[in-house]
Amino acid sequence: MRENFCEWYRIVCVDPSNEQLKSRWESVQEYCEIEEINILELVKMFFGLPTDASFKKQFIDLYAKDLTFQSKNEREISLLAGVTIIELMEKEIHVTKIVLATMCIALFKQDAIIPDVQAIVSKKLKDITAEIRDLETEQRMRTISNTEITELKKSLELGAWNPQNIVEFSKVLSNIAANFNALVNNQNELSKSLIIFKEDSNILSWLFGEWSNDLDKPLNGSIKRSETALILGKELADLVEQIPGPYPAKAFLKKMLGHCKADKKNISLVEMVDSLDESWKELLLDDYNIINNGENTPILLSVSKALETNEPKVWKHAYQKAIGIDAEEMISDPLTWAYQMYLECLLVKYINREE
Repeated sequence: MRENFCEWYRIVCVDPSNEQLKSRWESVQEYCEIEEINILELVKMFFGLPTDASFKKQFIDLYAKDLTFQSKNEREISLLAGVTIIELMEKEIHVTKIVLATMCIALFKQDAIIPDVQAIVSKKLKDITAEIRDLETEQRMRTISNTEITELKKSLELGAWNPQNIVEFSKVLSNIAANFNALVNNQNELSKSLIIFKEDSNILSWLFGEWSNDLDKPLNGSIKRSETALILGKELADLVEQIPGPYPAKAFLKKMLGHCKADKKNISLVEMVDSLDESWKELLLDDYNIINNGENTPILLSVSKALETNEPKVWKHAYQKAIGIDAEEMISDPLTWAYQMYLECLLVKYINREE
């Protein structure tokens, strides 16, 4: 990634010196060693969204020792945040949270200072979702051995207690401890497998049932895709136990939307949110609460603002003031909206499990 860093840094500094690059890179490495990193704030800073002042100061202070660093250069700060995100992923630190937090905002901020980040994060999401089900349980199970116990039994059957018996007994104790560790490992692996089996079973029932759990009715031509996209995204997230969920999540959503009436090829966030029933909006926010001020989950924030005012012309302005995004200009197809809702719900579920 260091080679990419040199290329990326030229976005904010056309001709950086070797010393400058070295200093910035060392600071990135130093930041990655911090024990507790607020990933949500780091991702917001990368996308240029409002960031907690104390968090931003802590980040900037690491670079301030270099006199060439300008603490008011917002573009460089955003770029360094993006570099840090990629480096943390390469070091396998907070990977799931980084991937979900980044993907939740990427659709709304496609002008990110490092365009490669979204593609890198998207690929990482595919990799880790595939990996969850690719690893066979049998390959992760540890073998339990009773060899040492058998040897001690033979030794004791020969008669007197002697120094050799003591050595054998010591080996047995070590063997028992190893077996207990193996049992704990095997129990954990079986538990993970059962969780995945349960998740797969529930999702398959949902798919083949062609039924909306929240609407409590079948999906058919009487229901518009534009009006159910967010609902289906939330419903799939409800069924996920092992975050970040199954690899073909988007395909599952496409199949479920396919049962509904195709009305609008593309639809704005305002139209999407305003088509939702008030009671479902409340249900959504009851199940998936807003994180902090809501910038990390743009759709959930829009639903929250819509509930607060109940007037499209009012809530969209409150939304833009809060996050700096014009909800009417955010236009996409129903499948993309459904998948975006799914990711936001997974992020909230993941954060809640951490607490």
